[in-house]
Amino acid sequence: MANSAITGTALTDLQTRYQDGSLRIDYGVFSPTVTAGGNAVDSSLGANFKVLGSGNRTLSVYNIKDGQSVIILVQGAINDVITLNAYSDGGSTALSVKFAAGQNGIMASAWSLFTVMRIGGTTGAGANFAVVGVMHGIS
Repeated sequence: MANSAITGTALTDLQTRYQDGSLRIDYGVFSPTVTAGGNAVDSSLGANFKVLGSGNRTLSVYNIKDGQSVIILVQGAINDVITLNAYSDGGSTALSVKFAAGQNGIMASAWSLFTVMRIGGTTGAGANFAVVGVMHGIS
């Protein structure tokens, strides 16, 4: 949506357009939960995903853009190993995946919440990586 504009006629009573070009949306923006097919998450379809199943496996997050966050609720069993891959496109441009300090992809309960955020821009030092935070013990 680069170079697109919202005109005053498109605003609802929940939105305010300011002279500096910013847009305020009251009551938040939400993304419904999508149950991912298999172990693939396409971030262009939403921001909240649920992945069902169990066993060691690899989850792949596709089409994640700079500054975008994706939340994935993963079903599994204690000690299942979840390997995470992230791509800036449909699967050919891999991002370097880094877990937050002290965290990993080993399931500590039947449900774990993985938050994946792409940061660092698209070029230069520190570019093209995704940071993953994990919260275990969702019941």
